[in-house]
Amino acid sequence: MSIVSLESADEKNVSASILNFLTAYGVISLLSNCGGTKLKGVPVKALFTYTLTNVFRMGSFYMQNKLGKIHDGFSKNTCYRFLMSPRTNWLRFTTLLSARIINGHLRDLTSENRDDCFVIPNCQSPCSVYCRRPEDFIS
Repeated sequence: MSIVSLESADEKNVSASILNFLTAYGVISLLSNCGGTKLKGVPVKALFTYTLTNVFRMGSFYMQNKLGKIHDGFSKNTCYRFLMSPRTNWLRFTTLLSARIINGHLRDLTSENRDDCFVIPNCQSPCSVYCRRPEDFIS
C-alpha cells in the first residue's frame, strides 16, 4: 500500500488552466444565465471554480479543509447546496457550454466542403449504445 501525497507538483498549472477555460468560454456568466446564482455568502465563481478544480486534486474536501488548503472559507454543505440547488438548470448549462465549445473551437477544425454524416447503429438490443461489429451499422 502506498501513501498518496495531497501535494501535486502541477496543481497551480491545473488551476490556471481551469481559470483560463472559465474565462475563455464565459462559463460563470453562462452559469448565472441558467439560474446558478446565490443570494448571499460565497460568490458563485469561487464555488464553481473550487468544485471544478477539486476534480483534479488529490484528497477529499475533508482532508483539504483539515490541512487548511481551502482559503475561500466555505463548508462542504455550501458546495452541496449549490450543486443541488433546484434553481440551477444544469442540463441547459451543460448543453449551452458544449455548444459554445463546439462552435467556438471545434467547428474551425473542419472544412465546409466535407460531407456531414449521421451514424445510426442497427443493434439488436435497444439498450445497447455501442455495436460490436461493423456490419451492425446502416450504410
